[in-house]
Amino acid sequence: MEAMRHASTFLRFPAPPDISSPSYALVVLNQRLPRFAPVLWSHAKLRVFADGGANRVYDGMPNLFPEIDPTEVRHRYKPDIIRGDMDSIRKEVKEFYVNLGVKVEDVSHDQATTDLHKCVNYVCDSVDELDKSNVSSQHA
Repeated sequence: MEAMRHASTFLRFPAPPDISSPSYALVVLNQRLPRFAPVLWSHAKLRVFADGGANRVYDGMPNLFPEIDPTEVRHRYKPDIIRGDMDSIRKEVKEFYVNLGVKVEDVSHDQATTDLHKCVNYVCDSVDELDKSNVSSQHA
């Protein structure tokens, strides 16, 4: 069986000159998770869920690991932030992630953009902060 591969320059962070592999942001929307979602997850430096995407990971990621307790899988695959207009996230999913310390950012005041746009804006705003933390961790 051949390994599945995925390549995309979309949402790739610029790699600092002294690092050979680039960093990626993973944005999860309200779409079915691909079978290779864990691979994308493992290579992502930043993981952002749109509100409906939180439901998809909560429900779908345990299905990719049927031999592991679903709660353990959900703890392993938690986002850095959930962002959107909060019209799609189920109450129990939101409570689960909030109890894990995940930041939930309600930007429902901005109805001129989609949840994808809201998430991409977060990623773009985070690039400088991530670059600073990469530099400081390399010198530690």
